[in-house]
Formats: sequence, structure tokens, C-alpha cells
Amino acid sequence: MGYKKAKAIIMTNPDLYYTVEHMLEYLPRTKFIPFAIHLNKYEFKPINNNEQLIFFSASRMSWNIKGTDKLVKAWSLYIQSTKMDPLPKLWMVAWGDDVEKTKALVASLPKKVRETIEFSPLLSKPKLVEAYHTADVVCDQFILGSYGTAAPEAMACGRPVLMYLDEYYNKMCYGDVPPVANAYSVLGIAKELMKLEDYEYRRTLSLKGHAWAKFHHNPSKVAEQHKRLYEAVL
Repeated sequence: MGYKKAKAIIMTNPDLYYTVEHMLEYLPRTKFIPFAIHLNKYEFKPINNNEQLIFFSASRMSWNIKGTDKLVKAWSLYIQSTKMDPLPKLWMVAWGDDVEKTKALVASLPKKVRETIEFSPLLSKPKLVEAYHTADVVCDQFILGSYGTAAPEAMACGRPVLMYLDEYYNKMCYGDVPPVANAYSVLGIAKELMKLEDYEYRRTLSLKGHAWAKFHHNPSKVAEQHKRLYEAVL
């Protein structure tokens, strides 16, 4: 009822189309406007060709929404297959409903895998930006099919992102699919982890991701879209 009383509806996440697509003809005008990302706060820094890779996951630990268990299972497959020396590291921020389940899952993995996973407490925004800059790859969610703020923040920082994006809904909103390492299944995530060992692949995603964030999530551009919609409604 609230939606029907509105003069317009603003959506920020492509996955919301899953919910409202069948209702669009009954709703007021629905406008997709992306998140604004502070491009100075999330400063671009080029990636380095580091000897030991660091993968960073700041998404809340939720198995049925974020697919945290998929990432852990894929990581186990990857670590047992990679020939990198030293072994890559996975940093995971321990927050959300499934922290204990995730820690128990990690504890059940082979010792070689367990030793590559580290848990971190929640980070302040300045510490989060520092973690993005330290990481070689940022891992997001593997269920929803679209991103919130974490992925474009990481892109703005120049970090390649590993996650799942639904091509149909993202093309509907952005006109194209954001440049990420896109994977949904455990095996698919493991394969992308292996591909991300290649510095040139990471560098390409870094540059394309930064350009994407700068184009779609520029605060001035986002504010102008809101302004035009407000003026039309008023």
C-alpha cells in the first residue's frame, strides 16, 4: 500500500527486480538509481603483483543470503589445488547470523586450508578502506545476484571483485554487467579463485572496476538523477 501511494519508487539494487518485476505494471513509476560512492574516501590505488595473494571478504556471514559457506567450500578446493607458494590468505570479517556456523565449517577443513583463513572483527570505515587497499581481491556475495555498497567501494579502491551477478537484472538496470569475476557455484568460485592468480586478469578487473564505479556511482551523477526525479514528481 505504501508503494501504491508513492508518486515514484527508487530502487538501488538490481536484485529488487526479483521482488517487484511482476508488480511493476501496478506500481507507480519505478526508477533505478545506484548508490553514491565517495570516490575520494574510497581512493583508487593500483594493485601490486604480490608474491602472496590476500583475498578479503567483508560481507556479513549469511549462508542463505550471502553464500558464505560457498566461499569457504570453494576456498578449500582452491587451496588444495593451487601451486602458489606461499599459499594465498583469506581474511573474513566475522559478523552476521552465521558466524559460528562458518567458524565450525572452517574448523572441519584440512589443516592446510584452515591455516590460510583468518577472522577479523568488524572494521570502522577507515579500517575497511585500509583493508581494501591491502587486499589483492575482494569477495562479496554468491546468492543475491547484485551488489550493495561493498563491491563498488572495492572497485573505487581499484580492487577486483569476486562475486555472483545475475546478468539479466544487472543489464536491465545498468545496461551492462559490472566487471567482476562472476561465479555462482562452489566449483565456479574455485575456478575463478584460480584464474585470479593471474596478475593481468586482476589488473584488468581493477581498472575496469574503477572506471565502472567512477561512471555509475559518482556522487554528482547520482545526485543529479535524484534531483531530476524529485523535480518531475513535484
